[in-house]
Amino acid sequence: MILRPCARCLLKVGCEIKASKLRHIRGLGLSLVNFRCQEKIDSVKPGMIADVKLKYVWNGQHTSGCSLEDGGPEDHPEAICEPGTLRGTAMKWTRGGKVYVYFPDQDAGGLWSYKAHSAVHICAVFPDALTLTGATERVCLHCGLPENAEVPGWRCRVVNGGYCDAPEYLECEFTESTQ
Repeated sequence: MILRPCARCLLKVGCEIKASKLRHIRGLGLSLVNFRCQEKIDSVKPGMIADVKLKYVWNGQHTSGCSLEDGGPEDHPEAICEPGTLRGTAMKWTRGGKVYVYFPDQDAGGLWSYKAHSAVHICAVFPDALTLTGATERVCLHCGLPENAEVPGWRCRVVNGGYCDAPEYLECEFTESTQ
């Protein structure tokens, strides 16, 4: 039996909602059940700081001893990319049940885009990869970007975009996270 929102949830161990749903559908012969779980959504709010477990973290080192200033991992095939943990800020939920996380530059390493040939500061991860620290920071009400973030070319919102000749780009509005 697969409960769709429970599969990659932070709260799946000892969750009363999961136990209740399983009791109600037991014996019906279902293999997959989808439902909206507000507890899962409330568990991770924009602005919460978390340690994120990732498969590939580039720690800025190479086996040849080169440094970050010598180029990214694609310039050096011997670059060290390995599983690791980075600290990031939760931005907002995606439609697919993941959480957008902003990763600032940090000594522990970073994410690298081989397509863009640059560091990646924002990516979507499943909530079970997050370990919440309990700390929060100010984020934008609309896009979730942290106040101290520097992302070149970032546009929070577009008004009159799409079919209009003159789209208007609006700035971020920052607020404290509510836990």
